[in-house]
Amino acid sequence: MDNTEKVGIIGKIKKSNRKAIMSSLTIIVVAILIVVSSLVNAGLNPEYWSSDEFIGNLMLTLSICLVGIMSGNAEGDNYYRTKKGWLYEISYNKYISLRDKIDPFIDKFPHWSENLYKRELEKKSLHYLRNDYGCKQAKLLMKLDKTQIVKLKEPQKFIVEGKECYFNSLTKEQINACLDVVSGKVRLQYINDNFWLNAFDSNKHQGKYEQASKADYVKNKKFFGLTFYRMSTTIIVGLILGALVVNANDQANTSQLVVTMISRLWTLMNSVMWGFYTANDILKEECGFLDYKTTVLNTFYLEVVVNKTFKAKTQEDIAREKIEQAEKLQKEKQEKEEKVLNEAKGE
Repeated sequence: MDNTEKVGIIGKIKKSNRKAIMSSLTIIVVAILIVVSSLVNAGLNPEYWSSDEFIGNLMLTLSICLVGIMSGNAEGDNYYRTKKGWLYEISYNKYISLRDKIDPFIDKFPHWSENLYKRELEKKSLHYLRNDYGCKQAKLLMKLDKTQIVKLKEPQKFIVEGKECYFNSLTKEQINACLDVVSGKVRLQYINDNFWLNAFDSNKHQGKYEQASKADYVKNKKFFGLTFYRMSTTIIVGLILGALVVNANDQANTSQLVVTMISRLWTLMNSVMWGFYTANDILKEECGFLDYKTTVLNTFYLEVVVNKTFKAKTQEDIAREKIEQAEKLQKEKQEKEEKVLNEAKGE
């Protein structure tokens, strides 16, 4: 069993443990409140919910909750990010090790990255045609031009890359989908090279490639979703605990303070723990994207360095090709102008 599997198992156990701990704490606090409210003859006063005092107490409780979540999240992020042998350290070390290995070949990465984008775009287009519209010959259909595609209301025979190919008829919706693909309407957000080459860089802009371009959004969505959930539960608990009043006049002041204190301490403790463990969940999301970066860089290393199945060009090679292409176009333009001029002289 490797380290990643061990960490995964430990993570599941710890996740189960923390749920049990938080559940146990809640039971203990509620039990204490039941005991206190029973001893001092406390009961619910629904009219309290519409009073100014309740609104003030609820705002204070929510503030305590938010401070607890934010503080706990910061502490949790620092704890899990620096914890020895935890998932983040393993993912980060794997990435850095591979990043150092490819450094001598980094000038070839931009060209390979462009090719990766084309492959992922083709994958997305194939999925779009096959899964969304049921096109059985999706790969061949992507090689046709618009004039050929619109003829596929009936079975057709076309020459594709020098080979005779036969195509079944398509529905109107399938034809429109194919036109979307060949006209470039099916798009994929391009991820810049810095995202892959820097462990902490994010492309602030859905295969895994497309999800990676939204890494920040995924983490923020998870954090705010969990925070909203926690604050919602706090409001519900606040409604109940805030309405608890003491009926016995001689004990009212002291006992009410005890109930309020327990309520607020429970809110603070629970919120800090919630924020702490939320940091763990968010870092797991970050580890997922870091692992994907490692996978991409490893693919680059295998294709370019080890197996040499992809002949990556350097930026100098690309610049040379652009210059040569520009010179070729200029030469063709001059030849065309000279031909027109000679024809004019001949007349």
